[in-house]
Amino acid sequence: MAFRAGYVSDQQIRMRLCRVAYKNYPVKKLEQQSLQFSKSILPNLLHEHAKQQIVWHQQQGDQVVVVSSSLDVYLKDWCQQ
Repeated sequence: MAFRAGYVSDQQIRMRLCRVAYKNYPVKKLEQQSLQFSKSILPNLLHEHAKQQIVWHQQQGDQVVVVSSSLDVYLKDWCQQ
């Protein structure tokens, strides 16, 4: 209700949800699962054209910046790749 009324942003809701969902979750296990996700699933979610554009910009020496509302725990590894 607070979201619909504009008192709470979607980002705040995601942060709170993650805090609750991962409160007692082992950090090492989350990191391992995130690594697996970033290597096997995440690359398949990106459109081929977007992949080609990223590679092209990298070849041009451009700095590529990823903007996402996703969790950094798995994006960090994917971005380093």
